[in-house]
Amino acid sequence: MGLFGGRRRSRVTSDLELRQSVTDLQAALRNQEVMNQAKISRTTQDQVDEALLLLAQPGVYMATQLAIIQRGRAVSAVDIAEVIQMVLSAIERLGGTFIGEPFSLAPYDPKIHLEPAAGLEIGKTVTIQVPGLASPTGRTLRRALVTIP
Repeated sequence: MGLFGGRRRSRVTSDLELRQSVTDLQAALRNQEVMNQAKISRTTQDQVDEALLLLAQPGVYMATQLAIIQRGRAVSAVDIAEVIQMVLSAIERLGGTFIGEPFSLAPYDPKIHLEPAAGLEIGKTVTIQVPGLASPTGRTLRRALVTIP
């Protein structure tokens, strides 16, 4: 009876230790998930900050130009074009790719062009009026506005 009782006590201890190990592992997993979420959040915020930093200079110039215009004064087209170029450059540095160039011809592709007329045949020549935008991964974020020439 002493041997049986010893094994049983040992088995109970093992079961308790096993349960405690499972509990400890679950707690460690929850802690790791919290740390991962915090890291993802920091990384995301860093990326947002980087994007804002790239857009900061043209953004403050645009705000100034808008204030000038609202006061009834003129802003030169050259100044406006410089700010536009800064914004376009920032988009490209963030990995954005423009789909087409204004007024260029391209074969129609519904994945990257808005349909100018119902039932337009794929591959038919269209004129790009407003370029689209693709992400760094190639995903179309905004399809180009096209017309039939």
